[in-house]
Amino acid sequence: MADRKRFPLIIKYNYVTDFVRCQICATHTSIEVGPAIFRENGGAVCAECSTVYAPELYEVLAHAQRLYVEACSHLWSRNGHMD
Repeated sequence: MADRKRFPLIIKYNYVTDFVRCQICATHTSIEVGPAIFRENGGAVCAECSTVYAPELYEVLAHAQRLYVEACSHLWSRNGHMD
């Protein structure tokens, strides 16, 4: 990986479901609401580029998405009990 260019990538919350171009390889990719991988100062990154350029971050992303779904499920179930 020494000869491969590094891109500063981060996990951040995505507010809309969208179909965008990957900020590394320019292929079209779908991003969902919730945690997603982005370039530090740019747009979304596809799963393939994420696994190549930040495999450790991609592994953390799956856990972050699971926690997001669990938290939303918990909130939705609590809202139903408040009636």
